[in-house]
Amino acid sequence: MSDDARRHAFEPYFSTRPKIPGRTTGRGLGLAIVWGIVHQSGGHVGLASASDTGTFVRIYLPVVGS
Repeated sequence: MSDDARRHAFEPYFSTRPKIPGRTTGRGLGLAIVWGIVHQSGGHVGLASASDTGTFVRIYLPVVGS
């Protein structure tokens, strides 16, 4: 994922998939929804990526005692 794509990764409807005329390739809501749920829970989402090597998304949630 490029630096520019990483800056926009959590925006609704953002997608890194190529646009193919006449085809639907994805809605780009996945990371935006994940970010919203984790943020509302008091957590944090970490994104690590390098071009041509892959992307890691880490979700950190607060510990809740029982």
